[in-house]
Amino acid sequence: MGKSPTDKLKLMPGNDRCADCGRLGPDWSAKNHGVIVCIRCAGVHRKLGTHVSTVLSLVADDWDEESLNMVRAKKGNRAVNSVLEAKLPLTLSLIHISEPTRLGMI
Repeated sequence: MGKSPTDKLKLMPGNDRCADCGRLGPDWSAKNHGVIVCIRCAGVHRKLGTHVSTVLSLVADDWDEESLNMVRAKKGNRAVNSVLEAKLPLTLSLIHISEPTRLGMI
């Protein structure tokens, strides 16, 4: 049996780690941002409201083609973070800062 469409999202560059904190094996997506995140960071995105960040489980939720394409179009966590963090000093990269500061930046 082949991989599901959401399994294929996990194979995109950088998607083996949470886009926000770097934890291995994330199973959630902030789909409108085009990133794959861990459950803890998914909770932060969910608290922002769906008008800011729409969260879906890669495992439990049904994904329509539009949602899959939204994430595919961003080319993976590595590409998204290279844009979002481009002007930040390395010491402010989301995976290198304290959790309270990181959660405030998400």
